[in-house]
Amino acid sequence: MKNSVLSTKLLVSLGLIVIMALLIGVSGIVGLLSAKTPAEDLYGNKMAAAEAMDNIKALFEAQRNDLRNIFLLRDDPEEVQGLIEGIKTSDKKVLKEFTKYETTITNKGAEQYYFTVKGMWIGPYADMKDELWALINDGDFDTAYRQYLSVGATCIAHIDEGLATAELMDTEHDERSAATVKPYEDALMSMLVLILSAGIALAVFLMLYVSGVLNKVQYYTQYLTSFKRRNPT
Repeated sequence: MKNSVLSTKLLVSLGLIVIMALLIGVSGIVGLLSAKTPAEDLYGNKMAAAEAMDNIKALFEAQRNDLRNIFLLRDDPEEVQGLIEGIKTSDKKVLKEFTKYETTITNKGAEQYYFTVKGMWIGPYADMKDELWALINDGDFDTAYRQYLSVGATCIAHIDEGLATAELMDTEHDERSAATVKPYEDALMSMLVLILSAGIALAVFLMLYVSGVLNKVQYYTQYLTSFKRRNPT
């Protein structure tokens, strides 16, 4: 009979330990997933922004080369027209990359250099190219070249500088964001360890209590105290 009662108590204790372990495990997984989300968002945004910025820079470098080649190949109308069409296609791709990059922006105030580049690209730089195409179509390469050297050089310099600075600012922003996420993850891990330790301690206590071990300890403690009182040395 006593063995049956003891077995029942041990089974109850084991069940309580399993329940505690499940609760601790679930809370830990939920906590880790909640910490993982901002880190994944940071990494995903960083990769998407870096890819879009790299594409913009590559398209910009290609346009610079094509603009120079237009004047070098002025005696070949077919080649010149091909370069102009290539630049127009490139502009459409750049606009798509602008849209991709802007989906990763969380703080517009920290992206002033990027917006300066975009404003220059769709504003003065685009207007300059439209003027060049009109002059070239009229066969006035000399005026077009002077326009390219004056207005074009200024636009290109501003865009080049803006892209370099925007990339630098983006890197610094990512480093600050990573520095913010890391302490959060560390604090969560410390809290998880604390909860796990408390859970194990509680589970052991429940097991000892349900199995009657604590009662026995209390009984023997009371017995020894009573014995000492009856038999003082």
